[in-house]
Order: sequence, then structure tokens, then C-alpha cells
Amino acid sequence: MNNKIYNLLSKYDEAGYDREGYDLWGYDKEGFDREGFNKFGYDREGFNRKGYDREGLSRFQKVTTP
Repeated sequence: MNNKIYNLLSKYDEAGYDREGYDLWGYDKEGFDREGFNKFGYDREGFNRKGYDREGLSRFQKVTTP
């Protein structure tokens, strides 16, 4: 049992991140998982896994103006 715990914990550095930069729960330092979504299901641009933002607009409906 102790050997399994040691093997699991030896994969992480002192800050708690593995070689790829993810913690034990699979999130990076910015709070995003390996697929690029945070724990609430939104990516860095603010869209969920289905491609909609919090207002219900899709990536393609979203119009950006300079």
C-alpha cells in the first residue's frame, strides 16, 4: 500500500505538478484541464464544451469588434 502511494506521489514535484504541468486532479496552474477547460466547463476564451458562451451565443455567432 505504501509503495503505491509513494509511486503516485513521486510523479509530482514539490509544488504538486507533474512533468506536463498538471496537478493530481488534472488541472494546470491556471485551472484548466488537459483538454483546455476549467472546472466549470469553460475554455480560456469563455466557451463551454458544446461551443457556447455564458450568454448562449456560439463561437460562430459571437461578433468581435475592434
